[in-house]
Amino acid sequence: MLILYKIIKGVLWFFVFISLAAIVISFFLPTTATVERSIQINSKLEKVETYLCNLKTWEEWTSLKQVDSTMQVIYFGQTSGNGAKAIYKGKTSGDLKLLITHYYAGASMEFEISHEKKSQKVIGKFEFKDKINFTELKKVYIMELGWNPISKLFGLLIDKPIGEGLNIELKAIKKNLENNITRL
Repeated sequence: MLILYKIIKGVLWFFVFISLAAIVISFFLPTTATVERSIQINSKLEKVETYLCNLKTWEEWTSLKQVDSTMQVIYFGQTSGNGAKAIYKGKTSGDLKLLITHYYAGASMEFEISHEKKSQKVIGKFEFKDKINFTELKKVYIMELGWNPISKLFGLLIDKPIGEGLNIELKAIKKNLENNITRL
């Protein structure tokens, strides 16, 4: 009985130590996580920009519908450029708001994706670079992790799964533009 007590006590102290170490380490971790991927598209910069700055074309390549196949898209007012807004309504994922916040012709476009019932928001950005025979496209996600130690620790593991989603989206954008499979 005494041996069992010592084993349980040792296991409990181990978990206390690991928990305290995780909390202390998390104080030194960033409060944001950034994931970025890029691709070369054999298309003119203007065509790439026009395609990405129009929210109606996002349905052709975005992975938001893969998250929830019941998603329906509702557009509000303008559908391209600064201030363009859409809501993806889904039964299992809830409502996701998409807003183009800044568009800098020939350089970049910034957007926000936020959940209607959660305070967490993702800042996204497309960066366009005009090269001689192609356009280099970079997609960046910046996620606020806050001060929660567990969120900050998970921030260390976010690059691979989010990055895979970004790669899938970038490949779909490339395919659509290079094969002229688009609503534009």
